[in-house]
Amino acid sequence: MSFTASPATDPKRPLRRLLARPSNEPPPSTLQPYDTGITSRISRACSACQVHKVRCNGGQPRCRNCLAKHRQCIYKPSRRNHLKTVIEYNQEMVVLLKELADSVTEEKKQQIEDLIRRVVDDVSEAASSLRKRDSPDLQGRDGEDMVSADVGSSEELDIVDENLLRDKDSRAAGFVGKSSEMQWIRRLRQDAEHHRAIPLRGSGPYGPPGTDTESSSRRLEALRQRQRSNSNTRVPLSSSTFYVDDQGLEVDYTVHPFELPPMHVAQGLIKGYMDTVQDSFPILSRSSFMETVHELYASVEHGAFHSVPDKWLAVLNLVFAIGAQYSYLVEESWHIRGFNHLTYVSRAHILGLSTPDLVSHPDLMQVQITALLALYFLTTGRANRAWVYIGISVRYAHALGLHVRNEDRGTTVSQKENLVRIWWGLYTLEGNLSTTVGRPSFVIEDFCSAPLPLPLAMERMSDETLVSSMYAQYQGCTIHQSPTVATSEPSNAGSYLKSRARMGAITQQVVTGLYSARAIEMSWKQMQQKISGLHEQLETWLASLPSGLDFTQPTAYTTFQRERLVLNVHYIETKILITRPCMCRLDDRIKNQTEASDRFNKDTAKICVRAAEAMADLLPASVDVTYLYRTGPCYNYCCYPLSALTHFLPPCSSIGDATTYENSSKFITAVHVFRL
Repeated sequence: MSFTASPATDPKRPLRRLLARPSNEPPPSTLQPYDTGITSRISRACSACQVHKVRCNGGQPRCRNCLAKHRQCIYKPSRRNHLKTVIEYNQEMVVLLKELADSVTEEKKQQIEDLIRRVVDDVSEAASSLRKRDSPDLQGRDGEDMVSADVGSSEELDIVDENLLRDKDSRAAGFVGKSSEMQWIRRLRQDAEHHRAIPLRGSGPYGPPGTDTESSSRRLEALRQRQRSNSNTRVPLSSSTFYVDDQGLEVDYTVHPFELPPMHVAQGLIKGYMDTVQDSFPILSRSSFMETVHELYASVEHGAFHSVPDKWLAVLNLVFAIGAQYSYLVEESWHIRGFNHLTYVSRAHILGLSTPDLVSHPDLMQVQITALLALYFLTTGRANRAWVYIGISVRYAHALGLHVRNEDRGTTVSQKENLVRIWWGLYTLEGNLSTTVGRPSFVIEDFCSAPLPLPLAMERMSDETLVSSMYAQYQGCTIHQSPTVATSEPSNAGSYLKSRARMGAITQQVVTGLYSARAIEMSWKQMQQKISGLHEQLETWLASLPSGLDFTQPTAYTTFQRERLVLNVHYIETKILITRPCMCRLDDRIKNQTEASDRFNKDTAKICVRAAEAMADLLPASVDVTYLYRTGPCYNYCCYPLSALTHFLPPCSSIGDATTYENSSKFITAVHVFRL
């Protein structure tokens, strides 16, 4: 039985170049703050431009000259910044000396106290002088330099503005951060219910940037002033979510845990799982898993029952549950009543999710069970529960050392590669869910030394000689390295997972850099530089895709249709995340900003809207939900049109563009036909 995707009925090619732009606009990959063709004086040139005595445009993270020459771009700190750093070091040393004074002899203690008395007044005086010079009240500074980054559309840092403990529905939704499309939908609904003009939302005031206590207090006071001016009651988050965490999931303890579906049903369920999620999240070793399945059913056919651990049967039933949900989404004709996902997940719960299993020492099957349960919750629309369980799985994986390089001589290279793919499957799933619910990721890339997956097809993994040869070639390829442009790597499951892992790392940088609580300590000018640098990373990732996975180019490959679409969707979603802070009336919020800054804000907002338009172009003219589930990320498809829709409604309210209305209607139609 085949799940072969039906061809698109839409004559348009859905995998077209992402963002068409007018010829007179700079390509997004070169978008730089203040790089708008307007001659403006910069505060300092980079070291390379100073050496070569050429004009520097001050672009961040690299200026135009260094970007063109592919060389390192370094800006030496100004004398004022250098003085500030030295003063901070001196203050830290004074604190340290005071702490050490209690643990030394009386003679040494007296020497320390004498030294502190001599220098502390000078340090305090210098710090006070520097604070006066850095005061936002200083005349002559550009407006974007004097206001904090919360002036953007993300506004204030994450806060809890409702009692999440009040009832079952609020606890089911949980806390949702501002990077989540659920929070964006909530804000749109709130504005719409109170008949407010969306672009004018949050007109001020806004506090200054900075990490000191005074700046933090001024930002907090500005936030409270904005809240007082907006006296409307906030919409509860639980009423704005499109997930179904509030719906119960009762375990049926009357099911027989060791009962198996007929062979033809099992084959269909496993095929549905393998065709849709295995390459994106290779939580299982395909060859080992399929071999055990065949042995199990062969033994049953001969009147016996092949002895397998209960945990493995739990894994099998979770695969059945995810496959059953997929067959329901695509309306498979053989998906008959009696073989629903609740039956299989109940068996898995009895076999591998009882209390003794949860409190036992972690093993690989426990990693797989909790990860598959998270994936099951995601496919059935329970994002909050999915995030909780993938967090448990990642903790188990850390405890087993899957996140670091494996140099055990007793483990074959093929086994090491299987473990590497399991880790990066967990990494991508956890990153997706963290972004979806707007919460911190459990994974810190700085602690990950596991190499990226080899560009090798799954069916070649059993060739130990080939795997060893490729391992020697790619063993130094880690998540910390920038991808190379125009790579000649083959297109296969390994290179696809590598591309997804690198995209996940960029997305985490976006969430941390633009949406974390510390982001508002930056000035808006620094936020522009951060946006520009992240956008450059995203475009470099796009240029590094193998030819078979490059969704911007026409291709004869039909075997990677789903993979190209999934990469395209995540690329668009990340581009929206990067550019969204500019989706507001910054010209009203920032006083005395430069013309170049205003141009950057408007150009970036246009890129955000075009990204949403590109998402609309991926939908057929006549929305066929079965086609979408067969060819795209069926595990969480409904969130992407909703995310893009939130970026069409503000332009609709102020511009009334016909194309924007058409795309919005397409998204709304798609959302209505999605099933959970």
